[in-house]
Amino acid sequence: MVVVVIIGLLASIALPAFQRVKRQAVSKRYINDARQIRDAAERYAMDNGNFPPNGIGALHPALQGYVPDSLMNSTTTALGGVWDWDYQQNGITASISVYLYSVSDAQLQDIDRTIDDGDLTTGLFRKIGSKAVLIIQP
Repeated sequence: MVVVVIIGLLASIALPAFQRVKRQAVSKRYINDARQIRDAAERYAMDNGNFPPNGIGALHPALQGYVPDSLMNSTTTALGGVWDWDYQQNGITASISVYLYSVSDAQLQDIDRTIDDGDLTTGLFRKIGSKAVLIIQP
């Protein structure tokens, strides 16, 4: 019985640390993936003179060959949900968003603090409706 209690105590100590590490890993993966897509979209714009048109619930097919295949063909993002290419949407020229993300607003704010200003209503990383949006060109 004492062994079971000790194991329970150790588990209760380790679980919050594990969750914190997992949350940080998800945030870092999203930031890395989003930067790769942003860089790819900027290369596309340099090669073609403009960003591709708006995607509908996905990255625009024109980004194929610019965006790594692992991201282009991914069915979900690190935040849950799907990637979406936004061109001239919500008063923003070009952005990458995650539609129907499944992480908490607290995690989005952590990501925003890393990328930007920590405020999900301003800056280059925002929450707009059911999307987490990284602005490439305002």
